[in-house]
Amino acid sequence: MEHRLTQVGVKKVSDNSIKWGYVLAAPGRPSRKDQIAYLVASGISDDEFGPIWEDRIIRGSTRPQSQLVGRNDLLLAVLPGDEIHAHSEFCAALSKSDARWLLDATADRGVHLVVGGVAVQTKVAAEAFAAEVARRQNVFHASESRRTGKKRKRKNVAEVQGPPLPGRRPCVYRHFDAIGALLYVGACINHHTRDLHHKSQSDWWPQSASVQVEYHPTMREALAAERVAIYFEKPAHNKRVVEPHTGAFIEQAARLVEEVSPEMSARILAIAT
Repeated sequence: MEHRLTQVGVKKVSDNSIKWGYVLAAPGRPSRKDQIAYLVASGISDDEFGPIWEDRIIRGSTRPQSQLVGRNDLLLAVLPGDEIHAHSEFCAALSKSDARWLLDATADRGVHLVVGGVAVQTKVAAEAFAAEVARRQNVFHASESRRTGKKRKRKNVAEVQGPPLPGRRPCVYRHFDAIGALLYVGACINHHTRDLHHKSQSDWWPQSASVQVEYHPTMREALAAERVAIYFEKPAHNKRVVEPHTGAFIEQAARLVEEVSPEMSARILAIAT
């Protein structure tokens, strides 16, 4: 099968690219903890709501491919030249057809898929990737059959991963309490989904009285703006403060002093040139 991956080719990753991580926490895979540890060892930050995206599928789920919302959102966030890293083949895709879909999706976006530290760059590598996913899937189903004593029923219609859902926009959001104190700053693709997560997982959620959302053209810009906001605005409940990219830091510093001293603002901006 001819993959678009071989037609696009792989270019050297630029200094402005982002290394993203993907975790598929599902039966038959290494633990979520081990997958994240591998990604961190590969140089990918494990900041809360940072560049590591994940999906969780529980044992016995039906139509699991429809549950890969995190991977779909990740494909909306990437730009040409970025890298998506996964622990291993079976941690990136569910089946052989899903693996081929993922290869085409990353190739269409000019993104490099890196599995187990090895970039999937050629037609041979692409076929090997899909074949390994199929092999691991067969091993898993055989193991499940032995465990349950039941044979897996074959489906007449193969599930095919659909395109990322529309309507998502990269944004930075800020939650405030009743007196206007900043509680939390985050960046995401889908603010509604992220709010549902905070509602069920975040200790500070009951204090939130209002939220401000600012939209950005790309997820890359949203992540840069998020780091600048966390660094300068010091929200009460962000667990980690990561220094923003130098360029973003300088631009924000210039904006802060512009009203007081336009001349000083110009001098600060000159540092970046």
